[in-house]
Amino acid sequence: MGSDRPTNSSRLIWDSLSSPPLAVPPTDALATYRRHLGQLSLDRPIDPEQANALLKARDAIAAFPAETFSPQQRKQLAILDRELRGWGDRIGEALGIGQGQPIRTQDQWGWGLSGRSPQWDRWDGVATGVNAVALTGSAALILDISSKFLVPGIDWLGSLAVVGQSAIALWTGNGLITEGGRNSLKRFAIKRGWGDRAWHEAGALGSTALLLLLLAVRIFGFSAISNLYRQWAWEEYDQRAMTTATENFERSLLFDPNNQRAQYGLGRLYDELENHGKAQESYQKVVNAPPPEDASNPETLAYLRAANNLGRLWIKRDPAIAASILRRAITALPEEVTNEDAPLSASQDPYKNLSYIIYKNLGWAKYQSKLYDSAEENLKWSVALAERFALPDQGGLANCLLAQTLEQLNKANEAIAAWESCRDNAGLGENITPDEEKWLDLAPQRLKELEAQSKPQ
Repeated sequence: MGSDRPTNSSRLIWDSLSSPPLAVPPTDALATYRRHLGQLSLDRPIDPEQANALLKARDAIAAFPAETFSPQQRKQLAILDRELRGWGDRIGEALGIGQGQPIRTQDQWGWGLSGRSPQWDRWDGVATGVNAVALTGSAALILDISSKFLVPGIDWLGSLAVVGQSAIALWTGNGLITEGGRNSLKRFAIKRGWGDRAWHEAGALGSTALLLLLLAVRIFGFSAISNLYRQWAWEEYDQRAMTTATENFERSLLFDPNNQRAQYGLGRLYDELENHGKAQESYQKVVNAPPPEDASNPETLAYLRAANNLGRLWIKRDPAIAASILRRAITALPEEVTNEDAPLSASQDPYKNLSYIIYKNLGWAKYQSKLYDSAEENLKWSVALAERFALPDQGGLANCLLAQTLEQLNKANEAIAAWESCRDNAGLGENITPDEEKWLDLAPQRLKELEAQSKPQ
């Protein structure tokens, strides 16, 4: 009658484990298993006695019913078993068992331990190629991303980003080049249960993960970084730190050239610094893009403000161009604002003063073009909007222009009322420009002259 006992090199593992496991508490058995597993090293081969002691420790655990262990202990056991599978090919080599052949103990644990199949070695070349491509792509992305942070100058976020991504790339590259790095990859592969011969694949996984991370930053992260710099720029602007605000607006646009609110902010900053050439350039970039149809979109406000300011800059040089820009802005205003019968929601509040100013500037452009009838129509509508929305200056600045327009139309009595509103209300609700300051200075003089003309001789 034949024997089922294994022969040759498999005999050693069977003889070592054929005796019943020691009667030890489950906690001690788990600790012994962990200790034997921790003694394995990449620096030297596993000897047969060491392999048998480890498997005997694992077989001792198998003698206990599963419910003997707590949930936490079962979780720890699963982690240790996964690592043991990672050492499978080295254990099989120590016991003289070929790669891919099962290594079974007397109790046969229920999951089977085997060496890594040699068929996976054929993928080492592919993994090496993937590493080369991924690292090359990562290097290009790091250069692209870093260049955004370094212009117009580097700040703490830029320093952190450049150093951080460079360190990650260096760590990934060293893992494929240096002996210590390769050993780290081998340990990682063993911990995952893959086996140390899978370090090529582990390296490919790491370099690919780095490439995907950098791609995600490049594709999805730039918009968030751009908005962050834009927010910081406005904070610096409010604190009158104009140099820092300019740098942050420029950084914002480097990460997202289509960030309309940042583009408008940069234009407004240049406008306030009286660098009208650069202000006009920034405003024009905003106006060139079609405004969002949704009035609640912050980009819509940025578009309207940029269009209004750009139109104002064109009024004296070419009022026809200014009028064209401002008319387009009016078409982007919410219908609830331009339709006096439509109810207004809270979301329309930012458009109230803005609509008044756009109509006022359109009337100004028409006045400069000597189209006085059209100027009167737009300026009166501007005044009506100011009264409807109860704006602080009650349309005073629009009345300053309206008064001059009415004089050109020989409507002296109406002009007097407009000059009075200009004198009493203008400047209460917004900053006064040099041109508007002249209108205010002109109001008392014109009132005096018109009233004198209206008295009977």
